[in-house]
Amino acid sequence: MVRGLRAPLSPREESALLRVAQGNAGAHDVADEYIRRLVLLELVQEIDGKLVLTELGRERVAPKPEKWIADEVTLKRP
Repeated sequence: MVRGLRAPLSPREESALLRVAQGNAGAHDVADEYIRRLVLLELVQEIDGKLVLTELGRERVAPKPEKWIADEVTLKRP
């Protein structure tokens, strides 16, 4: 679900996602409403009572480059 990459998150949902990414959140450590939304967006899943990022969740929290390499490419015309 690509929507999970683009869907806006509230500051608390974003915080919950980052806590999961850092490994600091069990299912009982994050409010149910945030867990439900992050699961709905397929950003996290619960395994044995622990919240973990899905592949999509890892993509969402991955560091973004400040400037894309393509930004520096100059096209030359013959």
